[in-house]
Amino acid sequence: MTVEETDGGYDCTVHCSVSEHGIRAVRSVRLSHEEAAHGLSRTVEEALAQDA
Repeated sequence: MTVEETDGGYDCTVHCSVSEHGIRAVRSVRLSHEEAAHGLSRTVEEALAQDA
């Protein structure tokens, strides 16, 4: 995965070497700072809930 910070947020590209059909997949997404913070917060909250 690559992440580049931009003025308005982050450009993220995820590379998957093998998909279910044996095809290499690449997906890109652009997140605002708020979207990235929200996603990180939810990930941490879910991980903490699993450990409880």
